[in-house]
Amino acid sequence: MTSRKRVSEILVDNRQMSRENAAQIFALMQAGRTGKSEQELILEREFATEKEIAKAVAFKYDLPLVELEGKTLDDELI
Repeated sequence: MTSRKRVSEILVDNRQMSRENAAQIFALMQAGRTGKSEQELILEREFATEKEIAKAVAFKYDLPLVELEGKTLDDELI
């Protein structure tokens, strides 16, 4: 089951982003002039790290987060 919460709300719940920063992101999204996703806006303003955002997105869609850093993939998979 997916969460209806926005990524910024999940980050606030996890204490990885302030409510004030989440409000800024929401206002930018409501204005609709940036052409950027919520995640892009959060990352661009350095309100959360890529890893924190990835974890929040995984939580939102009830998906496991797969850590690939330091792992080698078989060339046939690429």
